[in-house]
Amino acid sequence: MKEGKILKELLQDFAEIKKHSLVDGELWRASYTKEDQKVKEYLTAMMRTKGFIVSQDALMNLLGQIEGRESDETILVGSHLDTVKNGGEFDGLYGFLAGIYAIENLVKVYGQPKRSLAVVGFMEEEGSRFTSGYIGSRAIVGELKDSDFAEVDRSGTSLREAVKLAGGKPSECISAKRLDIKAFFEVHIEQGPVLEQSGKQIGLVESINGLRILQITVRGRQDHAGTTPMGLRKDALLHACKIISNMDRLTENTISPSTATVGELLLKPGSSNVVPDFVQFTVDIRSSDSEAIKYIVCGISKIAETIKHAGLEVKIEVIADEPPIQLDDDLLKANEMICKEEGYSYFVMNSGAGHDAQVIAPHIPSALLFVPCVGGRSHTPEEAMTEVSMMDGIQILSRVLYDQAW
Repeated sequence: MKEGKILKELLQDFAEIKKHSLVDGELWRASYTKEDQKVKEYLTAMMRTKGFIVSQDALMNLLGQIEGRESDETILVGSHLDTVKNGGEFDGLYGFLAGIYAIENLVKVYGQPKRSLAVVGFMEEEGSRFTSGYIGSRAIVGELKDSDFAEVDRSGTSLREAVKLAGGKPSECISAKRLDIKAFFEVHIEQGPVLEQSGKQIGLVESINGLRILQITVRGRQDHAGTTPMGLRKDALLHACKIISNMDRLTENTISPSTATVGELLLKPGSSNVVPDFVQFTVDIRSSDSEAIKYIVCGISKIAETIKHAGLEVKIEVIADEPPIQLDDDLLKANEMICKEEGYSYFVMNSGAGHDAQVIAPHIPSALLFVPCVGGRSHTPEEAMTEVSMMDGIQILSRVLYDQAW
């Protein structure tokens, strides 16, 4: 493998793609947007020069394929193309580009594979435009329902409309399940500090945390901030904070490590001299233990009851619910052996973040491999990778794909 040439091209790709992904100076490549389209045009041209057959499916997942010579089976590799708002340039995209360069190099060295190889750039993993997320990977395994296309973004555009405007075909997505995929591999930055702090080069993921996202709405009464005594108020924010301020207590009381995060909060009417009558916020709950997630949700519900007793309205909606997932044990053991044979230090670990692999794993044998990110930082403009880690991921993936397809 000509590492210097690959690294030079890879860095150029990141730089060019970043240029196409800026919205008002911030990196945000939301699904089915002009930024998404520009990046797909760049990647399509790039893949074609490398010999891939390029297509987009009914949901607009981007695919590049190298046909196999002996089998109808496909080894799928990739990650997501979308980013969170004001996020980093390596989350998701690195896994897609690593797949391209690994496959290109293998074909140059060993010729046409026995099994077909396909690299995929999934749509809307992050949920930054359509909150339910994992839309592209759900389509691949047949989990999308017609009702899912009614979901709307903050501007009121439905998923159905967004897919159509981007050139997709929502009516064909329900029957777009892939039956030819033998295994799926995803390479991703860790998005945490474990690998860097332990000095390990590769993370072999054995499980992925479950996730439940709640949308909580508290309705109180709007009053004058100066003339309404505190004891007579129905302050929606004050009562919403009873839930928010107990997040740390609820997570500390679970047996398995858990997290709860309030990442979005809307306040109305939003004036310094008015008691707010409306608060809506999200709670992102994660754990490798389903019982821990249930415990936190139950705790939130109990606090909500006390708020109702104070005369306010509280509504709790589940807008995303994903169980903890175990990845394929045979693939994990095979990848562990590869790390040993190739001399890479590794760590078998859990993933606290969600990934497309967790959607695919219940249907198709799947493996998730991590490489370190600088300082464990992700979902931030400061997200970074070392050049060594970039190449480590491509090298390991190359060996994995060679064993699978040649």
